[in-house]
Amino acid sequence: MKSLRFIHVADLHLDTAFGALAYDNSEALAKRMQDAPFEALENLIKLCKTTSPHFLIFSGDMYNSEEASLRARFALRDAFEELNEMSIPIYYAHGNHDPLNQEAKAEFASIVWPENVHTFSEDWTYLSYPPHEMDTENTDNTKEYKEIARIYGISHTTRQETRNLASMLEVLKAPCVQIGVLHTNVVGTQKKTKAKNNYAPCSLTDLQEKNMHYWALGHVHSPAILMETPLIAYAGSMQGLHINEEGAHGCLLIEFKNIEENHISSPEYSFHTLAPVEWHVLDVEIVPPKDDTEPENIMEIQNIISREISARIAATKLGKECTDLIFRIKLHGRSDLANQLHEKDVLKDLSHALQKKHKMPRVFIKDIQSTVRPLFNFETALERDDILGEILRVTQDLRNHKSLLIETEKEAAEPLKAKIARYTSNINSEDHEPAKDSKNSIEALIDKSEEICVEVFEPQQ
Repeated sequence: MKSLRFIHVADLHLDTAFGALAYDNSEALAKRMQDAPFEALENLIKLCKTTSPHFLIFSGDMYNSEEASLRARFALRDAFEELNEMSIPIYYAHGNHDPLNQEAKAEFASIVWPENVHTFSEDWTYLSYPPHEMDTENTDNTKEYKEIARIYGISHTTRQETRNLASMLEVLKAPCVQIGVLHTNVVGTQKKTKAKNNYAPCSLTDLQEKNMHYWALGHVHSPAILMETPLIAYAGSMQGLHINEEGAHGCLLIEFKNIEENHISSPEYSFHTLAPVEWHVLDVEIVPPKDDTEPENIMEIQNIISREISARIAATKLGKECTDLIFRIKLHGRSDLANQLHEKDVLKDLSHALQKKHKMPRVFIKDIQSTVRPLFNFETALERDDILGEILRVTQDLRNHKSLLIETEKEAAEPLKAKIARYTSNINSEDHEPAKDSKNSIEALIDKSEEICVEVFEPQQ
């Protein structure tokens, strides 16, 4: 009886610039994230030493672009050489970020790769495990070859692959484990995977009908099991790359514990963390002090946020590789300090103070976004028969009627943003992340406009 154990990884994105982090915060945070994918690769090697997989599958986007830096190419080569010393083959299918085009082939050829590296071409091909050169000798000195697995794969040759590559695969019947390697967006699974970009699109049916035992998918950065039989899985990125990639990231260890000529057991899988840095979004509710005689100040706000950060760390099962956490803090509620909590300089100083308070693990604050509103009763003011009541009723109509909201965005949003720029820390963002919800952004702008009207018409508040 034979068995098979392998590791599936994808989407390392070596050489991601993280320039927006330097813009919003400091060079230190950008440098930390630039190093993190390289550390995740080192952690993968450590995992291989403890789990002894038969081989590794790389499902694309190991580089962030086909023009990889020498640092990235050297790091990948060194990792592959360590795996070669452990007699671990590597099966590598290129994705849309590291396509196997002519430029990439030249870049790839400029480095001498160890003999254990097997790269899939622009056409579907399969490679056997063990390779024929790993034939075993019987007691009578004759050689015997026993194929345990076939690994089918195809590489992207362009950054914009729109063909359904899965539909082009023809699978040959074989009494061994059949594995497919593909960098793809599986259409119809967006709720589960949060995929947005439609690269090499296919359906679950396309994959299911190929009679594979396991599909090793890349492109989606969150680990996800799309189907149990056959097992179809995204390993996710080895290191989360931005604030929308929260939580643990790593790889999948797949095991077939019983492989016989007429029977192959169902695969078992386990997730293993590799990322040294985790991203977290933390919602913090700011409420007025119970004792009105006790003044509320920024120090108290800092303490509230700090306690919430500590609570999140205590409640989160961090991977043993995780040394740093990056937080986006979202402030909600009502406070006399609402205006201060919209000042960019105040939020920046608050971020720096919070980072100094948390050392193990180290905490970075990517940004603080505040939707905290003044201690003014907006609901009661809606009933007032004065100019402020009329303004608030107009803004309430904007919230309740989407068509009015859209029209307002076209005609007034940009002029309003220009006039109240110092208040819009949570509206204008330069973090180069996936586009934010436009409706939420305009509603935040309406909130701020209301608050300015309260300041103007009732300054005593």
